[in-house]
Amino acid sequence: MKATAGRAAIAVALGVAVLGGGGPAWGASGSKTSFTVDTQFLDAPSEIVAATGPLAACTAVESLSNEVAQTSPNRLEFSGQKVLICGEGQVLISYAARFNMPSGYRTFGTWTIVESTLPGVTTGGGTLKGDNRDCTLLPDSGGCILDEFVGTVS
Repeated sequence: MKATAGRAAIAVALGVAVLGGGGPAWGASGSKTSFTVDTQFLDAPSEIVAATGPLAACTAVESLSNEVAQTSPNRLEFSGQKVLICGEGQVLISYAARFNMPSGYRTFGTWTIVESTLPGVTTGGGTLKGDNRDCTLLPDSGGCILDEFVGTVS
């Protein structure tokens, strides 16, 4: 069963926003980068709480889409797009993630740059992981997850 999930449906899915399956669609060349997002299930951007490398100028992430599919009784798969807000530019990424209920609170996945207006960043991607025990739940949020994105960009 595949459906576009709203913020409330995501919260019901154990507060998991992103992460999981599929192989990487980027090369090993480029500059190492990472960013960590305290993802909130709100209709507002979420704060980037740490960032390194070429994406260090990014301060917030806005979810543009999030689809959720229950692929087995114990597995949820997420996919969608997010835009990174980075001072003088923006970076659009797509992601695919999975949550295996027996694994607890963690999710795993991949991300890829779709397009970018941030100088020096045109392609790239990497892996992501999240844990909904490590985020800071804000008032009025339907849930949260701390998402860590690691990879290379060029």
